[in-house]
Amino acid sequence: MPLQETGTVSHGTLRSQDLLPAFAHCLGEMYHEHHHPENMVVDSPEDFKIEALRGWDSELTDNDLIAMKGDMIDQCEYWYSDDCVMLISNIIDAINDLLPEGYHFGAHEGDGSDFGVWEDFN
Repeated sequence: MPLQETGTVSHGTLRSQDLLPAFAHCLGEMYHEHHHPENMVVDSPEDFKIEALRGWDSELTDNDLIAMKGDMIDQCEYWYSDDCVMLISNIIDAINDLLPEGYHFGAHEGDGSDFGVWEDFN
């Protein structure tokens, strides 16, 4: 999601297996736009997700990396683990650090299952 855009990244679900890949994708796009020139050719967008999270969680596990891609089966116990909750929290923090002042990433005030980038009105 480009920094100049606001709106929904994930809606209608609170399942970790839906939120984590969507949030990681958003982080990868934002990190790329923030740290790399527009004309740079991207070999693997997955690399930006990993690069962006290294500052937050330097000990990414193989399960973390698989989950960020969305390649893990729904029934996997990882989705219910503390590691998964921590990774989602770290992704949210990393996205918020990339946003300009006056914006935040999180649940929409009127709908707790609508996660995205929102303008602060305080």
